[in-house]
Amino acid sequence: AAALADEHGFPVHAAVAAVVRGWALRDAATVRGGIADYEAAGQFVATSLFRGLLVEVLVEQGDAEAGLAELSVAFEFVARSGERRHLAELHRLEGECVRLGGAARTATNASASECFHRARDVARAQGARLWDLRAATSLARLLAADGKRAAARAVLTEAAGLLPADADLPDVTAARVLAATL
Repeated sequence: AAALADEHGFPVHAAVAAVVRGWALRDAATVRGGIADYEAAGQFVATSLFRGLLVEVLVEQGDAEAGLAELSVAFEFVARSGERRHLAELHRLEGECVRLGGAARTATNASASECFHRARDVARAQGARLWDLRAATSLARLLAADGKRAAARAVLTEAAGLLPADADLPDVTAARVLAATL
């Protein structure tokens, strides 16, 4: 996609390709560069999605502080634009950053839990079952780490029950694997 975008002079498509490539490679710098190019071209429609992908990479790298900074920009964009398609996922990622410690390293499980519950509330209000499952899985991991295995199992069972039993998606598989360990 990047080669075709470059060949035909489509800078917006090249920027999107860079974001997706960086996310796939778990390369935060490439994702950041793609976002910068995308926004420099005057594009903002998927800003919350792209910043969410960047935060996902930052969380995996353990950089909660940078993740929270990116989320701040994403939440400002959502407030300004009204684009709420990815809001549930942004709240889930906020919970993951808080769980990791964030800037002040004073994050508590209660604060992370609030973010995960907020994510679930937004997802349910939007009818976004997969976002709900992702938030439920994060909440279940947090509960399990606190020794609340039965509560974790109940959260996963309730969220997974809203999806088709034969759903074969990575998030569904991850939830099933986690549930099996509880």
